[in-house]
Amino acid sequence: MKTVVTELNIYLRDVTFHTDSETVLKWIQSMNRKLSVFVRNCIGKIRRETAVNQWYHNPADFCSRGIDPTDVETVTAFHRGPDYLQLRLEDWPKSDQHLEDEDETEL
Repeated sequence: MKTVVTELNIYLRDVTFHTDSETVLKWIQSMNRKLSVFVRNCIGKIRRETAVNQWYHNPADFCSRGIDPTDVETVTAFHRGPDYLQLRLEDWPKSDQHLEDEDETEL
């Protein structure tokens, strides 16, 4: 992330990351050392390079859930994303991960 921004010389005011996996979101917000070495290393890199409060759950990954292409509402929701994306960042829903103290984690 930092490399792409640096290489392209782009100024980004607010950066958010979205995952359709609640498990990954829990790993990012967790200090659980019982994860496998591979997962712990990946999550550690994510935690070092991003802030926990930049991560959101986006369940709009309908393609991996076998959407029906004739279901116009679902296809539209897939292209648009969750409704909160249309709001100002301050108005996005806050989940438990945004309430956690970010400084307490060392992976």
